Formats: sequence, C-alpha cells, structure tokens
Amino acid sequence: MAEKIATREAYGKALAALAEKYPDLVCFDADLAGATMTKYFKAACPERFFDMGIAEADMVGVAAGMSLCGFKPFVNTFAMFAAGRAWEQVRNSVAYPHLNVKVVGSHGGLSVGEDGATHQCIEDFAIMRAIPGMLVLCPCDGNEMRLAVEALVNYEGPAYMRLGRLAVETVTDSIPGYKFELGKGATLRDGTDVTIIAVGMNVQMALAAADKLAAEGVSARVIDMHTIKPLDTELVLKAAKETGAIVTTEEANVLGGLGAAVAEYLSENYPVPVVRHGVNDEFGRSGKAPLVLDAYGVNADGIVAKVKQALAMKKWFNTNYHYIVPEVEDSTQIRLTGNKLWAEYAEAKELGIETKPVITGVYTLFKLCRFTGKKRADDFINAFIEAYKDVYSKCEAVGIQWLQFDEPALVQDMTEEDRELFVKMYSDILGKKQSCKVLLQTYFGDVRDVYEDIVKLSFDCLLYTSDAA
Repeated sequence: MAEKIATREAYGKALAALAEKYPDLVCFDADLAGATMTKYFKAACPERFFDMGIAEADMVGVAAGMSLCGFKPFVNTFAMFAAGRAWEQVRNSVAYPHLNVKVVGSHGGLSVGEDGATHQCIEDFAIMRAIPGMLVLCPCDGNEMRLAVEALVNYEGPAYMRLGRLAVETVTDSIPGYKFELGKGATLRDGTDVTIIAVGMNVQMALAAADKLAAEGVSARVIDMHTIKPLDTELVLKAAKETGAIVTTEEANVLGGLGAAVAEYLSENYPVPVVRHGVNDEFGRSGKAPLVLDAYGVNADGIVAKVKQALAMKKWFNTNYHYIVPEVEDSTQIRLTGNKLWAEYAEAKELGIETKPVITGVYTLFKLCRFTGKKRADDFINAFIEAYKDVYSKCEAVGIQWLQFDEPALVQDMTEEDRELFVKMYSDILGKKQSCKVLLQTYFGDVRDVYEDIVKLSFDCLLYTSDAA
C-alpha cells in the first residue's frame, strides 16, 4: 500500500534529517512549528531553530541577514502570511539582493478546509512567480518533498515552496525512471491525445483523471510540473507537439500560476489549445477539505471535464489552422498530406453533411515560414505551389465541392512584390480548376478596389471581414 503523508510532515522530517549533514542550515518559524512541522527540526537541532513569534516580516528580515553571514535559512509560516503579510520583505530583502533564503508556505490552497477563505491561499503561485529571480515549486507527495528539500538546501538563491495540509498518497516512488530535478518536470504517465500538466496534490487528481479518460478511450499524458518557475519549457513544448492539447491543473487561482505560465509560453512559441483547471478567480470557503475541493471542481472529474473541452478545441483547431512558424531548411520537402481533412470530409458525407474544408492559404503559410538554411525563400516558391496544386487535385478526386483558403496575410498595405507573388501562386494553383469551387477568405477589410488583379483570379467566391466588423 502506498504511503500517505502530508507534504508538510514530509518536509518537517526531511529538514530535521538534514540538520546534521548541513551545519549551516537554520530554521525560522512564526509561532507555527506544530502546524508547519518545523517542530522536528527544533527537536533535532534547537540551537539552530528560531521562533520569531507572530512577526513574519521581521522573520524574513532576520533570515536575510543570516544568509549574508553564510547560513542557509529556511523561513516557515502559512502560505497566506509568507506570500501575503511578508511579501514586501521577501521581495526587497531577499529576492532583490538575490539572497540564499528559502521561503516555505504551508497550508496552501483550498485544502486548508475549515480555516476558510482568509487562510486558503490560492494566490501564492502568482504572487511569488511575479518576483524576479524567485524559484517557485510545490512537490506533490512525500517522496518528492524529501528530494525537493535537499535540492533546495543545495540551491543557491531565493525560492518559494508551498506545502499542503492534507495527507496525500505517494505516487512518484512507483514511477519507473522517476527523477527529481529543480526546474524539470517529470512525465508520470505517457499519452497521445492530450497532456495534463499538474502541480502539488493535483498530480494525484490528474493520474486519477487519466484512468477515467482511459476507460473512455482517451490517452492522457500526465506531467508532474513541481517547479512552476522556472517552467520546464522543453517538456511543455514536447507535449504540445506530440499531443496537440494541454490541460493544466492546480490548487490555486488559474490566474498567474501554472496555467498562466504554460499558456504564456505556448501562445508565443507553439499555439495549441490550453485549458486551465483550478480555482476560477474566486475566494474559498470554510468546510471539510474534500468537500471544499469538490465544491470548486478541483478534483479528478473536474480535470476530465476540462480535458474534454480541450479535445473539442483540438479538433476545431486542427480542422482549421493555427499560427505555428515552420522552420524550412535546405533539405525540407514541402508536402501537404491532407489526410485528416479528407477523412473528416468523408465522415461528414456519410452522415449526409456537406462540409466546406478550410485550409491555410499558400501565401499565408509561405509568409509564416522561417527559412533557416542557405537557400532563400524564393527558392521554395514553386515547391509550395506544387504542394497546394496536389492538395487541390486530391480534393477534386474525393468529390469535395467547396474548398476555402484562409489568407489572413492578405492585407491592404502589401508591397507590389508581395502582390505579384500572391497572384503567381494562385494563378498556378487554380490554373486547372474544375468542379471543386474555391473560396478566398480575407480578414483585413474589403480588398477588391485595392487589388483588382487579385479579384480577377479564378476564385468562385471572395469573403472579407469589413472594417466595421
């Protein structure tokens, strides 16, 4: 049977166990040693334990001074006080001079339960993540917490770590090849349809959700993103590319925490559907912890619902287009398979539904590309044209009646050279147009008067988004 222990207890015992190995390790608390579990360090090493009373700001300031004397201070209190009451001191006295102080916030999230909204800190991830140079983490179980504590002792610089009040099942010790490293997430379960990126006790919820989804035929990857900052962008990018949809889950406000970090990164680097699961920008309430979590949908069923939302978005996303910047090297072969497009058309046709497939226009796709080799962009123009001619021919072959090309790069301030390129591309692609009709969709106003030569091309219909819209 798996160990079940609160991360705060695992933390307290781990810190005490390291006292002898690290003689420069010192521990501060604010009259909460019994709750934060620093009582274990106090019992093991009383001469290096400092109870500062209910004076969190002073505690952080003293810890900052101790770090300048060569010590490794761990500052402990409730997450609400560490991230709230003492935030200015954490920012200005610890992070600004980049001192080696670890701020540990216990009793984070809704699972504080009966203590209610005033003590259910759901903002700490966002607050601490916003401080420049601050490492932010939240281990998910006892095993991971023990590894994190020693990693923090050896980490040089300011850090914030959240602890949980509830006892949680230990899961990481049973994962083959599991390894803990600050700033690096861990894939606990592989999957191909969607990736669930979780932190803290929501990792266990994510694993339970993955089991539920598997019963419905959905393959969900689960990533334990114990370190929110710095985010393991390499792992996030890999998941986005391989599964095409992301769900983040955290016992915190969805604004500013893990979900925000993932969405911010992917929106700039590899846009895919990202759905955030957590507390939806509202305060908590008092009650038994499991009931409070259920009331806010912070559970496995809540994650499953978000995954289904992400999968629906993924289908739409892939049916249309998204702005990923392809890198084109000298050896790159320009080829559009269109297999998914034709399969979905055939599926709809069997149901008696006549669809109009939509694909990114050749000009827009060409302009999105980044050409990284010795060849110039012009060297690939004919390859792009031939790829689109092939797609159009296949659309004819399977009986598609309408095909829409979306051209958001077609704008009113195009250069003469770009206009000529646009005309050349579509003149060649539509040169042998037969039964399949072609619709051109633009997004930047009525371009008919500006580009008469474009309008004269063999499009069967021209749609544009008016300036008024």
